[in-house]
Amino acid sequence: MKLRVEKASGNDVYRDTIRIPESHRRDANGLPIPEGRICTVTVAGKTRLVSIRGLDDETDAIVRVDEVTRKALGLSPGSTVEIRAHVKGLLGEWSWAWQASDPIIRASVQSNLVSVGLGTLGALLGIVSLVISVRSCIH
Repeated sequence: MKLRVEKASGNDVYRDTIRIPESHRRDANGLPIPEGRICTVTVAGKTRLVSIRGLDDETDAIVRVDEVTRKALGLSPGSTVEIRAHVKGLLGEWSWAWQASDPIIRASVQSNLVSVGLGTLGALLGIVSLVISVRSCIH
């Protein structure tokens, strides 16, 4: 999709979010991208994970991009670029949040994933100790 680049509004700064009007929010296959999906966006060979959101009451072919994402993709306000988007799954969503520019998002996801890992390790150790205990009782 060819879109004109504009600066993001104040609420989207450092949020790894781009905003595209619904009528222009399509993936590389031409399918609509639901609002809030995490996508890999490619512009001129540069790729970035972003959350794609909508733009209320806007029908022009524009994309509002925060500064961090503009720099990563080599975009400048006022330019018109070809943007390719691919919707990601759960792993892409975790990856987006793990490396988010917003430290609140990044820290909460990192601590949550570390907690899940430690919980899984604890459960595995509990199972191993249970198996060892049952074996010692049988013999």
